[in-house]
Amino acid sequence: MRTRSSAAVGPVLILVMLVDVSRAAQIWVTGVLEETPGKYSRCVGMSEDGTRVVGNSKKRDPATGQTVDAPFYWSKLTGLREMTSNSGGNSYVTGCASHSDGSLVACGNIGGLARQWVNGTWSLLPANPPQTSANVRSVYAISHDSATRETWIVGSSYPQENEKAYRYRASDHSWIDFWGYYQDAYGVARNGWAVGKNNWGNGQTNPDWRYDHAIFIFNWNANCSGGGHCGWDQLKRFAGYGDSNYYKSRATAINGSATWAVGYQTYNPSDLGLYHAFKWQVPANPTLALEPGLSWPRPVDLGVLGAGDTQSFAYCVSDHATNPIIGGSSYGLFKHAGYKAVYWDNAGVHDLHAELMAAGVDLSRWTSLSRVNAVSGNGRYLAGYGLYDDDDNSGTPPIEMGFVVDLVGTDPQPPVITQHPKSQERCYGGTASFTVGATGGGSLSYRWQKNQVDLTNGGHYSGVASHVLTITNADADDLAAYRCVVTNIYGTATSNEAVLTLSVEPPPAPADGSATALSTDRISWQWAGVTGASGYRVKDTTGTTVSSELPANVTAWQEVNLTANTRYQRRIFAFNACGESAGSAGQTRYTLAMPATYGNGVTTPTITSDKGYSLAGLSAGAVVTFVATNGFGDGPARVGRFGYLWNQSPGTSPGWAGEQFWTGGSLALPVGASGDWYLHLRSYNNDNPKAVNPTVFRLGPYTVGGATGLNCLQNAGFEEGFTSGVANGWTKFNYAGNVTCSESTTQFRSGSRAQAIYSANSSNEGGIFQQLATTPGQTYTVRMWVKCSNNQIAAYLGVDPLGGTNAASSTVQWSTATSTNWVQNTWTGTAQAGRITVYIDAGSTTSTSGTVWVDDIEPACGAIPATPADGLPQALSTTAIRWMWSDVAGETGYRVITTEGTSVSGDLPADTVVWDETTGISPNTQHTRRVVAFNAAGASAPSAGQTKYSAIETPTGVTFSTITPTSVDATAAGTLSNLASGGSGVRVENVTLGTHSGWQTSQTAWTSAGLSPNTRYGFVARARNGDAIETADSIVDEVWTLSAPPATESIQPARRAVTVGTSVAWSAVQGFGSGQVQYYQYAWDQSPTYTFTGDEPQWSAGELETVPQAAGTWYLHVRGFNGAGVPNGTFDYPLTACTAIQADFTADCRVDGDDVLIFTQCSSGPGVGYDPQALPPGCPLVPDTDGHIAADFDADGDVDQSDFGEFQRCITGP
Repeated sequence: MRTRSSAAVGPVLILVMLVDVSRAAQIWVTGVLEETPGKYSRCVGMSEDGTRVVGNSKKRDPATGQTVDAPFYWSKLTGLREMTSNSGGNSYVTGCASHSDGSLVACGNIGGLARQWVNGTWSLLPANPPQTSANVRSVYAISHDSATRETWIVGSSYPQENEKAYRYRASDHSWIDFWGYYQDAYGVARNGWAVGKNNWGNGQTNPDWRYDHAIFIFNWNANCSGGGHCGWDQLKRFAGYGDSNYYKSRATAINGSATWAVGYQTYNPSDLGLYHAFKWQVPANPTLALEPGLSWPRPVDLGVLGAGDTQSFAYCVSDHATNPIIGGSSYGLFKHAGYKAVYWDNAGVHDLHAELMAAGVDLSRWTSLSRVNAVSGNGRYLAGYGLYDDDDNSGTPPIEMGFVVDLVGTDPQPPVITQHPKSQERCYGGTASFTVGATGGGSLSYRWQKNQVDLTNGGHYSGVASHVLTITNADADDLAAYRCVVTNIYGTATSNEAVLTLSVEPPPAPADGSATALSTDRISWQWAGVTGASGYRVKDTTGTTVSSELPANVTAWQEVNLTANTRYQRRIFAFNACGESAGSAGQTRYTLAMPATYGNGVTTPTITSDKGYSLAGLSAGAVVTFVATNGFGDGPARVGRFGYLWNQSPGTSPGWAGEQFWTGGSLALPVGASGDWYLHLRSYNNDNPKAVNPTVFRLGPYTVGGATGLNCLQNAGFEEGFTSGVANGWTKFNYAGNVTCSESTTQFRSGSRAQAIYSANSSNEGGIFQQLATTPGQTYTVRMWVKCSNNQIAAYLGVDPLGGTNAASSTVQWSTATSTNWVQNTWTGTAQAGRITVYIDAGSTTSTSGTVWVDDIEPACGAIPATPADGLPQALSTTAIRWMWSDVAGETGYRVITTEGTSVSGDLPADTVVWDETTGISPNTQHTRRVVAFNAAGASAPSAGQTKYSAIETPTGVTFSTITPTSVDATAAGTLSNLASGGSGVRVENVTLGTHSGWQTSQTAWTSAGLSPNTRYGFVARARNGDAIETADSIVDEVWTLSAPPATESIQPARRAVTVGTSVAWSAVQGFGSGQVQYYQYAWDQSPTYTFTGDEPQWSAGELETVPQAAGTWYLHVRGFNGAGVPNGTFDYPLTACTAIQADFTADCRVDGDDVLIFTQCSSGPGVGYDPQALPPGCPLVPDTDGHIAADFDADGDVDQSDFGEFQRCITGP
């Protein structure tokens, strides 16, 4: 264990700053003057700015060698410094203040006499009579007023007969001993008011005089030593203490601005040894009392820290008018035994040790923080003492050590309201909660007000000191404006007012209007408004609300993002604070059906045809059959029915006269004698009546006649059947003898079949042949795959370029293949006529029999497929386009190519007529594609080409810029590509009104005009691509228009001139709410202009009452707000206030005909007295305390000619 030194080593500075990074709370250890036996330090006072602290410690007296008590001062800059006295004996400093010149002034009892510290030295207070050992003065407190440069010191004097409070004024060294017995002054404000205690002595039998009672001295010149009026009084007992006079109390401090005093008082009549701290609001204008009569309001019991604590004491108070920070201690067994340093504010009591620990401050060497003795004017700094391990050795006991605490740190932040309470409507008997949000340095306290008067918990109200005010069982008395005053040690912020209104019962059920299907994903629901509604909700059949809460002035709502051709049922409910109405009867509507597409899709209505999307080469009267692949009925992939036109018009928007309906099954339509034929379709939903989607889908052309293209070899793979052993499409021939043809299902190269040709011997040879059309001079290639059963049988491929049918003709060109494995045999040559003949021949070379199997014959070049006809492409998404075309004969596949000939699809399978391009497509870009058909012989010429834009992006919402009372500038949000391309555009719609911007080629703001002030509107946006194909709507974004700005006629006073002190009622001419203004903030003063801060009270219902307090022009300054809390415009309304004169009965600052009429109505005639309790009919004047009315100028009990003479001299005219 480290030994503590007892040597005199001079002032010892222990300056330890422990900082919390997040909140910057700090604690400083002041240290002790010397390492002496019994060393300690206690902080007892602090300057109002918190920069300097005074206290007492131990040191060795150099004259006597004895250890004595000595004063010190401390600051963060200087550390601990002795306030040298050289007076001998024990000395104590009791208080301090900052002087106007920046120096420290202090007071103390130095060497047994009252002294002041000025200019770095102690001087004796110049008491009258002078201080001696027989005339001792004690000093307790000092204050300094920088404005007046006045210093006050208070304490107690000890003349022989009694103990008296005194006050010393430094400017003129004047001295006042106050009247009384056993009085002490413990605290003094900057204006010289003081607090302390009074005790008439234990010899008194009246307990009011027998015990210490807290006193307040406000007029030191009204001394009662000679009787008469007194400028002081005692503080009352706690509320709830009962009638017992057995109580004790002391007032220990008063703040600099003389707004709050603190102290402690007994709280149990049966135990006068137990105290509770109190705070007491100092009267702003105290009046003289005849004698001590307990005329002041009661002090407020501050309570203790928690369960187990039995006592608390308050010793200091900050300079706040509404939320004082009060320092002291709480005693008992709560948390840890003994005294705990605490501070109070409007939020309650705070354990200083726990607060610092929670802020992350290291208090490991502090056994406890015991007492707060001093607080800065702003409440940020606290000073006191506790038990501290000064040698960092747990084996030695801790000592009393002074501390200074910075509750907030280096960033003072007054409160800022972040969330204002919102006005509410509730039902009678219901519960309302108002919430305020605020930020600021240190602890925040909350004080809720009703009509600007502080509330207390109890009755309907709870949470009056928290951020949430709750009103239960609300009734007519609760109809008011509520606001919250938030304070911390740096200042005060006041929220906007929120108004509570009450309803009696729920509104009636609305009546349904008409519902309209606007698109495949949107329906407009309508209804009739009802009285008493605060708004409306749209619900589905399960009772789920599908709309937002719609304002009371809205009677139509568009529901978006629905599913096509789907039945929706909705009911409308009105609501107010009392609840929700019954629902409307209900209205049902289908969304529009999707337009048709070609193919076999499962998510949209699709069509197929036995002739494909388009086909040429049809015979006159040929029937084209169409199938709705998903059928008819409900849902996005179906339609209720198709309307169609079958004609020879290629346009996509034909006149629809003669429209027919396709309601089920397949649709078979014959082509005419010639030309191109088209099917035009438009989709109807399944509603009753069915509503049509105006988008038209076209199939065709289906062409009568025209080139069909050159044929390939039919049934070249032998999978399309056999007749009498010969493959369909082929013809048997015998070159010599007779061969046998059969269908082989055991030997084949691909598929499941091949052509078998059997030869019994060399005398039997033959096979099959087929002709195909060619172009003379064109080179062709024919290939076949063959297999022989043995090496004595041979397979021959022969081609006659002249197209003959005689296999023995010399014009036939032959090639031979003999293999027991599958091999390919090829012929290449030039056609010499419009057709060639292909022969497949088998023959034995010996007397041995054998079989040849033939499969997978390929056509010659002359069988290139015909050119496909382009269909109508579709934009599937922003990155995908569907291309369509007609099927042609003889193809084995298709390719989709660019205009430059580059394939983008690769090889597509045969019979493909639809392909979706999903790579390399950007939003709203135009693409042109051509289609070629191909087979083994080659590719057709490209189609003419089809052009399509990809889909454009759907707007993500709507943003708003310039907002006025009657207009909103709305802009579609999100990326919208290539808006200036083709038929592209974007459209913004006000869905509340059903108006829109029209199609625009840039994302510029659209002004939605003709709106109502202070009204909420919903907006959506949609875009269309270069082909004018529209997106779905964006989500609904809502915005409030500004309130109508206040103008000359917006607000009217009941009178434009009144006498001083007369209330005048102001009316909002157009009222409050939707279409006008939600509420006003207002101020009332005599300045013609005013700058609003946001903390002004609100006016949102009824009339506003103001009272001018002086003659001259007064102004009601107002600023209007909409339902979103956005201000718009201010106005300054003047009102004339004049000094009242007796003849101005109407208090309107003029004596005119109205006053003459009142005088006439109140006239009684000469000598005819009037009864003050029964004035003449029509006389509105009110008798004064003597029973006279204002018209009785000479106060003789009647209103006659002499009174009129006085009255008429005052007439001013209108």
